[in-house]
Amino acid sequence: MIRVFRLLRVALLVFLTLTVFLSAVKQVKAEETQSPSQLTEADTAVKKAFSAVLEAEDAGANVTSLLSRLSDGENLLAQAEMAYKVGDVSRAIDNAADASAIASEVEDSALSARFAASINSQTSFWSTAAILTVAGAAFVVFMFLIWIRFKKSYIERLRNSKPEVTRK
Repeated sequence: MIRVFRLLRVALLVFLTLTVFLSAVKQVKAEETQSPSQLTEADTAVKKAFSAVLEAEDAGANVTSLLSRLSDGENLLAQAEMAYKVGDVSRAIDNAADASAIASEVEDSALSARFAASINSQTSFWSTAAILTVAGAAFVVFMFLIWIRFKKSYIERLRNSKPEVTRK
């Protein structure tokens, strides 16, 4: 009987220890997943800026400097998240605000670059179309002039030739 009580007491002690440990782990996870709205907004702004940069690149714009600037913003966002996890909320908010500002700047620049690349692409297309049209027309005119020259030459040779008459 005493053994049963000891066994129950040990089981209860293990159960309580596990319960306390698991609830502490859940609290730590909850604290890690909670973030201030500035960090969330900065993360959203960086993602939107990245999408804008990808669209600008697809349009044919040179996005090297934009990617470099966006990398700076991502670094600031990472520093903000680290500062928040350490408990330095004011530094986290400042870094998140700086990351948001950089992301907005990059997004605006990416939209401008995309627009410029689209205009440049259209200009290149119409320039190429005009050059090919003029070149095609020049080729047709050149071939027509050569045909006229050979035609005159052929007719002249026919006039000067003497027909041969053969008898049967």
